[in-house]
Amino acid sequence: MNTNPANANFPTGQCPDREAAREKRRLRRIAVLEQVCDINVQAAERLGKYIGGELSEIESQPFARLADPCTALTRLTQSVRRIVALQERLDEDDETREKRLKAERAERERAIQAQAAERRRQAGQDEFEEKKDTIRQAIRNAYRDINPNVALADRESLLDDLFRDYEDHFNYEGDAVEIVAELCGELGIGYLDDEDDGDVDLSPEERAKASAIRFAEDYLNALRPPDPPRAAANGHDPP
Repeated sequence: MNTNPANANFPTGQCPDREAAREKRRLRRIAVLEQVCDINVQAAERLGKYIGGELSEIESQPFARLADPCTALTRLTQSVRRIVALQERLDEDDETREKRLKAERAERERAIQAQAAERRRQAGQDEFEEKKDTIRQAIRNAYRDINPNVALADRESLLDDLFRDYEDHFNYEGDAVEIVAELCGELGIGYLDDEDDGDVDLSPEERAKASAIRFAEDYLNALRPPDPPRAAANGHDPP
């Protein structure tokens, strides 16, 4: 049974001796910081007087070897500021310290989440740019192949106008094949419709759309990197 009155008000699992030891260490740190702070403040005051020419020749001797007294004074001032900040943190009570630590953890978590969101946004932007470039290149290749005699400058001017007009109203959202098929249709390029090719039950409009889709797929597929060769069953590369 606990008969020590000093321990009577402590919750179960909390050791008063340990709390007392921690508080003793905290007070000792505060005392050391105060001593160091006083030394730095005195040194800064003396150095300031040295820079201002207020010290005698004998009093100036300890500072005579300083290469840059102003830089030394700046460092002393920064040291005092850091010590004061530490003193303020050590003066916190347990509740205040826990609130601060909780806020710091929450801030770190928010920073981590923001970084993750930025990476996702950047990855999405990179994917979007890759999709847009692929669509544009497929259309450029298709128009070049269908109209090889059109001058490069004229071809690029026409395609730039097409892309600019499309981007004024849309944002390359949706299926890339359908976008290529639509823009190629505006350019009037595609496979010639062959009634003997494909399902004879399709209407002329359906057959034209299927032909445009096939045309777009072929030019998009031509831009895809080839699949790596598959290893043979024995684990060696195929001949």
